[in-house]
Amino acid sequence: MKKLFFACCLLFFAFFSSFAQNSGIKSTVLLKGRILNFKTFAPIETRFFLVGEDGKKIQIKSANDGTFTIPISSSGNYSIQSDNWICVEPIKINISVGSNYTEREVTFYFLPLESGLLLKKVVGFKEPSANLTLEGKEALNYICELNKLTPKLFFDIIIRIDETHFKDQTQTIVEGKKKKKIKITSRQQAEEFAKELLTLIKEYLASQKLPERKYSINVEYYRGKAQFNPSKKVKGKEKIDNTPQTSVDNLEIKIKTIIKTDLENTK
Repeated sequence: MKKLFFACCLLFFAFFSSFAQNSGIKSTVLLKGRILNFKTFAPIETRFFLVGEDGKKIQIKSANDGTFTIPISSSGNYSIQSDNWICVEPIKINISVGSNYTEREVTFYFLPLESGLLLKKVVGFKEPSANLTLEGKEALNYICELNKLTPKLFFDIIIRIDETHFKDQTQTIVEGKKKKKIKITSRQQAEEFAKELLTLIKEYLASQKLPERKYSINVEYYRGKAQFNPSKKVKGKEKIDNTPQTSVDNLEIKIKTIIKTDLENTK
């Protein structure tokens, strides 16, 4: 009798192992965590989604204390999406499903989606060079990613240009047989610099598939207190570098408006 029972157990185990392999049963990562308000740290009760790289969504509902638990069976890099909130940290989460059951804890920090919400404020470029910094590119990449998750947003990009990086100049031009000297002010040079920068930003966003209809770019000019680069020693002598140093956040990105869908307009 015992031998029969033992044989049945072996058959059952062999059947279950074969079924598990053929049916795709595998280990999971139990994702546990909380949703908190980024400004107040208060818990948030809401519905949100983990969005895989293939576009598939995993719906999650947090409790009134902000906690949630969800099993994840597929490895991948997941973005966080919500209808009424924006996840500011972390922007993405990488989940690796191994051969064994594991648990992982994470805290997502949300802010309410609203017009005027500041998304990024960085040193996006260094005057007078019209080149984007790494921070500037990351800020632009962020809104491109956010646009994929929340297409109803319209962004306001503000660039601030310090005129102290430009000096009044005099140029000689030829009109017919006469030479004429004209003055080019620091404001005029700053405006030409702004045109280069606007073209650069638009081209970069186009390369990231963000259409121009989804954002506006505004330029603000100011005269700041110039901060100069530190002096350098050349052949034992101290050489002063009079090139102004960019130290102020000059690239700012906000949510300008939230575009309502036809369904929302009928409510």
